[in-house]
Amino acid sequence: MHSETREILIPHDPARGPLRAVRRMLIQSSVAELKQLGVYERYRVGIAPALLEQIMDQVGPGWLPVELAMEHYYACDALELDPADIERLGAAAGENLARTLLVSGSGSTPEGEASPWSAIGAFSRMGKRIYEGGSSQYVRLGPKQLQIENIGNPLLSVRYYRVAHLAFLRRAFGTLGVKVTDAKITNFRPRGAMVEVRLTWA
Repeated sequence: MHSETREILIPHDPARGPLRAVRRMLIQSSVAELKQLGVYERYRVGIAPALLEQIMDQVGPGWLPVELAMEHYYACDALELDPADIERLGAAAGENLARTLLVSGSGSTPEGEASPWSAIGAFSRMGKRIYEGGSSQYVRLGPKQLQIENIGNPLLSVRYYRVAHLAFLRRAFGTLGVKVTDAKITNFRPRGAMVEVRLTWA
C-alpha cells in the first residue's frame, strides 16, 4: 500500500506507448565510458560487429531503435562488471546528459537550498528527449522522497541498465545541488512493464 501522502506531480502519458527508440548520444556516451574503464575490447567481442557498426556509425542527436539499445546493454551486462564500476559509468552519463539536456536553474527553497521539486518538470522533459516512448510518472511520497514510476521501458529489465540508471539519477540530481541519500528500486516487473524508483535526499 502506498502512503496516504502520495501525490502525483506528473502523471503517466498513455499516448507515448512503449519505448521505441533512445537518443544515440545515450548509447554512444555509454560506449565512451566503457573505453575509459578499459573494458571496450571485451564489450566489442561480446556484441555482433554489424550491431556495433549500427550503434557507432552515426553521431549527433538522432535516434537509435530500442532493439539496438537492448543489444548494447545485454553486451554490457555480459561483462559482469562490479556494481561500483557500473555506478561510476551511470553517474558519468547522468552528469553529461543532465548538463546538456536539463533546463538550467532548478529553483531554490526560501533557505537557499536546492529543491528537487522545482526540477521535476525539467526531469520529465529530459526523459522525453532521451526516450521515444515509455512513460514516467512522478509521485511525491513525502517532503524529501520522490517515486518515479516507469512503464513500457524494457531497458529496465537488464541488470546493468538498472544499476547504471540509479546512479544516473543520483548524479543528475546532484548537478542541481540536490544530494540524493538513497536510490533504490522498490517494485520491479520483468521486461520493464513496471519499475518504481524511489529517491530520498538530505
